[in-house]
Amino acid sequence: MNKYVLNKFKKAQVLLIASVCFFMSINPMSSLYANEVSDPQTPSGIPFSEIEQEIDTFMNEHIGSTIPGAAIVIVHEGEIIFSRGYGYTDMSNSISIDPATTVFEYGSVSKISTWVAVMQLVEQGMIDLDADIHNYLPEYFSERMAFEHTFTMRDLLNHAAGFADIQLEAAFDAQQIEENITLHDGLIRIQPRQIFEPGTASAYSNFGTGLAGFVVEYMTDTCFAAYERTHIFLPSGMQNTLNQPEWFGNDDFSVNLATPHTRDAAGNFSEAPLFYSPMYPAGTIRGTAEDLARFAIALMPEPGESGPLFENRESLDNMFSPSYDDPSILQGTHHGLGLRHRPTAMGTPVYTQLGGTLGSFSSFAIAPEEGFGIILLTNNDANTTGMMAMSRDFTHLLLGFQFEETAPITNDVSLPHAESVAGTYIPLRRFAGDWTEFLFYLSLPMFSTTITAIDENTIQINSGESAVIYQQIAPYVFQLVPEYPYTYAMRAAASQLQFRMENGQVTIVSRSGGTNDLSAIPSGRSTSILLGSAAVVLISILFFLITPIVALIRYLIGMVKKNNTMTRFKRLNLALLLTGMFLIINNLILIIGTLSNPFRTAASIAPHIWVNYVFAALFVILFISSIMVWRKENEGIGRKSKALYITTSCVLVLLVLTLAHWNFFVTLT
Repeated sequence: MNKYVLNKFKKAQVLLIASVCFFMSINPMSSLYANEVSDPQTPSGIPFSEIEQEIDTFMNEHIGSTIPGAAIVIVHEGEIIFSRGYGYTDMSNSISIDPATTVFEYGSVSKISTWVAVMQLVEQGMIDLDADIHNYLPEYFSERMAFEHTFTMRDLLNHAAGFADIQLEAAFDAQQIEENITLHDGLIRIQPRQIFEPGTASAYSNFGTGLAGFVVEYMTDTCFAAYERTHIFLPSGMQNTLNQPEWFGNDDFSVNLATPHTRDAAGNFSEAPLFYSPMYPAGTIRGTAEDLARFAIALMPEPGESGPLFENRESLDNMFSPSYDDPSILQGTHHGLGLRHRPTAMGTPVYTQLGGTLGSFSSFAIAPEEGFGIILLTNNDANTTGMMAMSRDFTHLLLGFQFEETAPITNDVSLPHAESVAGTYIPLRRFAGDWTEFLFYLSLPMFSTTITAIDENTIQINSGESAVIYQQIAPYVFQLVPEYPYTYAMRAAASQLQFRMENGQVTIVSRSGGTNDLSAIPSGRSTSILLGSAAVVLISILFFLITPIVALIRYLIGMVKKNNTMTRFKRLNLALLLTGMFLIINNLILIIGTLSNPFRTAASIAPHIWVNYVFAALFVILFISSIMVWRKENEGIGRKSKALYITTSCVLVLLVLTLAHWNFFVTLT
């Protein structure tokens, strides 16, 4: 090509480019397209070019105050578009966080992997979600567990198998574990009670998730952690992620673990102990933030594609669909995934899962229709003041928020009066069946929810310091009123409440979201009974810790004056006082020891329970013996001795009955 032709060609190129630019400048649609391509936005409306600035500003408000450190990763259409560490992995050594190499505890975000494993077996025809769970458990295991009510895998996905929460045996520290406990052994050590009929309500259950993992283990004849690594982690590209059996004792992997922290009331950070869970599919995955981002990408393949975790697209779509076909029965989860919405005309779905351990917090959220996801991992306790608010604000910053679009609000006069659902309700996720139930009810003001009627069709929900408004749209179905100003509570509130009624009384409050339903306070646990029990305990403590001391002082004074007359009846009376004193001391040690140590086992508290039996039996023996002596020596027993005996016996009877009522005589081993 000669120079003349080449110059003509270059001029033509310039004219062509200029024409295209001119056309796009006068064509609004083309201009909009160009902007979208050059600078797309987050679902909340932040241009990608401003993400770094927005997140930096947000995190600078929290690093060193709310949290010691964090890793944040954002994905879009199959790629990581933002990855940054903030703060330190270890406050004492000032080691910076790297999202690619710093290992965090995923906490309950681990549950998503468990549900994916379950749905993989559903795809292969190995599990029917609606079959009796005993079809997928070894016979000896089912016999040992002896569930009060049978249930299905669908119930486990929806935290609807009826299980109460667990405190004892839920976690162990390094000193308690000399070798890794198998999932089978961990589950079989202790079984929570079923406190509601399966499939009728939802109560977040770590035990239920652990059991689902065991089903995967049994059906595939493979250790669950090994199955998870082979079929989920590696296909997703998660090279720096392991679950408990595989990171246990793996020093090369654990050396990069961010140190868990807690923060006291003064705002000082301190190291939290590492923990091990016998129900590990529920929350013990450790990995990097970028690995968790790759898992998010694996769950959001191109439209029509199945991705690396499923054989066909239908299986992936099924996982993101509601678990129950009829939400009027039970709203549930989306096959284990929680659902939120962001502010678009159609309410694009956002699926979320939070995780919290003794010293770490994690947040996972994806919007599959937009291929957008966010990962937030921190090394601070989820219960730290401001931690949950920070998480909600961060999700809102990038994903926005919208209340689920349900039926329109109506003023139909045929609806029942809102006063019929007013009352105080408590979480179905609660301790039950052992003495820790008493601790839950003592802390009830922190967890209870009060519902009051504003008018015939409107209610206000008060929980802690927050309040939200709902209006009735169908009989006993209430929808959140979104016109009220945004608050932290409203961002976390259920968009819809369904009240289950029996004989005109509310039994269950089903909340959209599928894991945090409420119930009426059981009759044996009413406020009056709780206050009465607390009064008996307080009186018993004062009486049995003070009266024996007074009796001892009087006895010593009598010895000095040499006028002691310790009759048989007085000796029995003193023995009763000492019985009450040791019974009180035994249970105070039990309660204080448990409150100060989150790793108490059933075996460690069993001696206290048996001591309660011993002293209760001793009380009966002493009481009968005292009655017999009284009948024989009635005239020789003074009025003061009789009054003390009657008072001591009455207080002891009330104390023993109260302890029995609150399961202080229930052994768990």
